[in-house]
Amino acid sequence: MPVRVYSNPLKVVRTQFITIDLSVARSDESIWSGYGRALSVIRVGTGEFTLKVIRLDGSEESYTQSDLISGMVFENSFMELKVTNSAQAGVTNPIIAVDYEVV
Repeated sequence: MPVRVYSNPLKVVRTQFITIDLSVARSDESIWSGYGRALSVIRVGTGEFTLKVIRLDGSEESYTQSDLISGMVFENSFMELKVTNSAQAGVTNPIIAVDYEVV
């Protein structure tokens, strides 16, 4: 997948695209960690899953596929993303994009 790169004299922000493979069952499995600046929902897909966002202060927010809309952007800083889902065949996988700061 392509990587977008933004920069200014103080920091570099990159974007990582993540396809969540719903054919594999997960229970609160970490799919990304670092210093996230923004989270974009590129495609929600057709399967069922829960996405947990761990904030810098340790607080957590959980979203099911019903809470998300393709094109939605969250611009709050976070440090980890976790997913829970059952193994599902024949569904369209969700795709998210994480803008993260390179330190």
